[in-house]
Amino acid sequence: MKRDASVDLAELAADLGTPLKAVPYLPRYYELAEDRPVAATAAYKAGLIFGGDVSSGVAVAALAPQPGDDCLDLCCAPGVKMAAIAEAVAPDGSVTGVDIDKARLAACGSLLRKYRLPRIRLYRADGRTFSIEAPPLGTRDKATLAACADRSGTATKPYYASAFLRACPDRSGRLYDRVLVDAECTHDGSPKHLLKAQAHGWTAFVTRGLDPARVAALPELQGALLRRGFELVRPGGTVVYATCSLTRTQNEQVVAAFLASTPAARLVPSGVTNLPVAAYQPWPPGAAPADDGDAAAWAARPHVLRFDGSRTRTSGLFVAKFERVVPGE
Repeated sequence: MKRDASVDLAELAADLGTPLKAVPYLPRYYELAEDRPVAATAAYKAGLIFGGDVSSGVAVAALAPQPGDDCLDLCCAPGVKMAAIAEAVAPDGSVTGVDIDKARLAACGSLLRKYRLPRIRLYRADGRTFSIEAPPLGTRDKATLAACADRSGTATKPYYASAFLRACPDRSGRLYDRVLVDAECTHDGSPKHLLKAQAHGWTAFVTRGLDPARVAALPELQGALLRRGFELVRPGGTVVYATCSLTRTQNEQVVAAFLASTPAARLVPSGVTNLPVAAYQPWPPGAAPADDGDAAAWAARPHVLRFDGSRTRTSGLFVAKFERVVPGE
């Protein structure tokens, strides 16, 4: 992803040793061969580009963060999606990132410092029980923050925070505009994880990632994260649920259970257009498909997104987008 207009694409392509092809459904994203050393380029070292998989960009595009939004990334590590969200909400929005793993959270902090992204705070916490509300209005003003903190009585110290978000109270009376729940999963759709397993040994991958007890418990964990994210979004706000698994138990079944138990949740179209038609999946599962040759017809009706590398030439990804219904609507 290109962050800065000053990046010369011809120079970047020469540095990478491969042509760059614009991704039609993601502005400022460019496709290149997977084995190209992005981290070795001058643009990457200078913090002018992000490196990541196209399917990750789709999750952020579905969230559709806007300038001034307060966003929550409930499972934020390793931080590339969070950084892209921060770019979109600047200069006056904020991003709150949460992760339970200290080492992975440290990697997020390093990424944020590298890219000098403002108005971000990180908390080490269990996303299922995270309860810190969106920053109060006026977080560029220290006196406002101090007054809010005095009234709230509690201001949990973040693991990392930009200057004007370090003293935010836990209770501001404000919920988030948008929440991303990129939930823990088996990673079976991620070539990066599978290649890592191949390099370090399949036994460890199977033992740690595909242990039967862990796999059986994942849908409950994923559902709990989705429910908590939904509780923290304002009426009219957006929640995006995503995994890099291709299994229905971690995707469609989690979504169906969530909708059945949450009357205020409404599944809505992803809002991402011009995708490969194979990525669109009708909702509810088994519903009559749209015209297979017409991506616009797909984009206009309720659907989830399912990226399968064999059909979309990307890493595996599942995306479902929800809106919190405004009472009375």
